[in-house]
Amino acid sequence: MRDAIHSGGPSRRNPAIDSLRGFCLFGIAVVNVFWIGRSRPLYLDLFLDHPSLTEGDRLFGWIVEFAFEGKFYPQFAFLFGVGAYKNCEANPKRAVRRFIALMVLGFLHSVLGWSGDVLFDYGCIGLILVFLRRLMIRWGALVGLIGIFASVLIAYKWDEWPIQQMDLSQHIAQLEERGKAYRSGDFISISFLRFEDWLKSFGTSEWSYLANLVSMVILGFGISNRFDFEKLNKEFMAKLAAMAWMLGAAISVAVRVFIPIYVLQADVLAIAYASSWLLLANRWQNSSLISFFEKAGSVSLTIYLLETVVFISVFYGSGLGWLDRLGVFECLLLAAGTFLLLVILLRAWLKFFLMGPFEWMWRSFAEMRLLPIWR
Repeated sequence: MRDAIHSGGPSRRNPAIDSLRGFCLFGIAVVNVFWIGRSRPLYLDLFLDHPSLTEGDRLFGWIVEFAFEGKFYPQFAFLFGVGAYKNCEANPKRAVRRFIALMVLGFLHSVLGWSGDVLFDYGCIGLILVFLRRLMIRWGALVGLIGIFASVLIAYKWDEWPIQQMDLSQHIAQLEERGKAYRSGDFISISFLRFEDWLKSFGTSEWSYLANLVSMVILGFGISNRFDFEKLNKEFMAKLAAMAWMLGAAISVAVRVFIPIYVLQADVLAIAYASSWLLLANRWQNSSLISFFEKAGSVSLTIYLLETVVFISVFYGSGLGWLDRLGVFECLLLAAGTFLLLVILLRAWLKFFLMGPFEWMWRSFAEMRLLPIWR
């Protein structure tokens, strides 16, 4: 997707959008390192004040939960919708091939990498949007907004709240047993576990997440026909950021009373993050910081997949087997260090090649031919 989440080719790009995509990649790395590196979810240990947590773990853990968890995948999904619109309008047949290729890549990533993959979901949603593009170009923005609120109702009805369950000890025991299998298993046995967990990701407890993901993609798709991302209105973006931060803060307080609105809280704060970042990117467009994240955003597929490779090599039994052995701050260092190293290496890569290695493989697979890659 030329301007969605996976691109690195020579086509004209939007630097501000690329930098936002790179910023989201960093946030997603921070979140994913805990989902991959711990047998129990971080939020569960924090709420239960697990004895394995130090004071530093609690401090940084709550920072992760409030500032990162759930705030970046909605932005990424929205950006995917923007790119899906451009692809569908430019060449619907090519878009179909790319989305099917993305589904294949996502399935392989789920089984061979991490069961929390999102690429398969993106491919399925994109494929549907190709065939409903005329309808969604007209009504996508409204459908997306309705879907976001529907996600809250779905969370209320079907989300599982382990902290409220009577069999909490049994739930934790199951998680820890699963963690042992990941920590000590070989690549083949872990791949079977990943496949099982990937199938579970379509269960009722994940429906609110999936509904929200679909809604954000559709919202990005529908807005693209009405909003010029090449010419951002700074005054509008500033007002949007201020409103989103205030509303997000209010919903954050309300979450303590009605937990399912955490979905809405995450989306509103995602809007606050995105609008604030775009303002920053336009004001400091020539800065080295924005340039750094812009480069990351141009090879987002490669960074996303290689982050998984690094994390499973550290935590799973097919690698070092350090699952549950790193503290919260150490995991944060691993995520930040991995992201930084990958961006540095890929900046060097792009001096000789037109796009990232996984972007090239994905596009070549979609076109059923080897695309040029050397500069």
